[in-house]
Amino acid sequence: MKNAAPIIAFGAITSIALLAAPAIAVQLAVERALSPSQIGLFFMVELGGMSLASIPATWWMRRFSWHRIGFTAVAVFVLANLSSIGAQGFASLLVLRGCSALAGGALMILAMTAAARVPDKERMFGLWVTGQLVLGAIALAVLPFAFGAIGIAALFAALAVSMLAAAPLLRLYPPGLPDQAGTGGRGVLRGRALIVAMLALAAILLFYLGLGGFWTFIAVIAGRAGVSPQASGAILAVATLFGIAGSVCASVIAGRLARRSVLIGGYALMTASVAGLLGLPGVARFAVAACVFKFAWTFVLPAILAGISDAASDPRVINNANLMIGAGLAIGPVLSGNLIEHAGIDAMLAGSTLMVGLSAAALAVALRRPRAG
Repeated sequence: MKNAAPIIAFGAITSIALLAAPAIAVQLAVERALSPSQIGLFFMVELGGMSLASIPATWWMRRFSWHRIGFTAVAVFVLANLSSIGAQGFASLLVLRGCSALAGGALMILAMTAAARVPDKERMFGLWVTGQLVLGAIALAVLPFAFGAIGIAALFAALAVSMLAAAPLLRLYPPGLPDQAGTGGRGVLRGRALIVAMLALAAILLFYLGLGGFWTFIAVIAGRAGVSPQASGAILAVATLFGIAGSVCASVIAGRLARRSVLIGGYALMTASVAGLLGLPGVARFAVAACVFKFAWTFVLPAILAGISDAASDPRVINNANLMIGAGLAIGPVLSGNLIEHAGIDAMLAGSTLMVGLSAAALAVALRRPRAG
């Protein structure tokens, strides 16, 4: 587990903008007078840049030292965030955020690929998720006070300083993939390997389509349940603690409980919590569903990623999982928003339930072992 520190650190730091999005969005509206559409574009660049980093990664993953890639990405990330402090126009800010996101995406890919290559990968992915949730919770608690003192510059400065502090951990990574020397190329997936890879990536995309769509509109569901904004905030804060508990449990039980049982239990809880909000849920049912959903989401995710990395051993699959995660988080809210607008909240909940169920089905087929003989 000697690689745990860089995997946890870089996975968490590069996710701060997404995990602290509610606080950041408010500050951008107040300080920069950005419209809702501009704020949406800001986060699309942040999230989209991290996801698009997967495309060049398929080229550099086997050609360059991970240390060289890592230190280059850190330098770009730090410079982009320091430059963002003085950015005047919205267009220039978006360009800088795009550079930061691409560099952060490269660092995230290194973390995910390294986690997929350790023997106890399920525990490692659990720690990877835990680090993101804990740092995200800290950021949500601290950033509003920092914004009040020095404005949005506090975010960019914190990202630059934290990345500089974590940079020495890059040395704990292996130099690169074991089979990278001398080839620089990559084989083409065929037959069962291609089918498994496609099903694995489809499972990740569907998982995040259902997750992203549901969680984005959780406050809308809370209003339907008669929950006040203050009570909703308190419930979601408690749900965040359940999320941390879910990823910690996933790390603790890794190797002690069959992965199949973890996947079945996690998917079942997610599906039940979303479906349980159909109709008029009421405050108590909403609170239970939100907490169970957040626990199940972070509990099952490490097993999903570990199962995919085992079934599809080609590192490009985990690399492209980063692309699927970003696509799901970006497209899910759009689909859910249209369902709410044209068919109502129950249709959105049914759609999210279907997505999670299809993800479970795709993963089950991908992880099924071929019959001997």
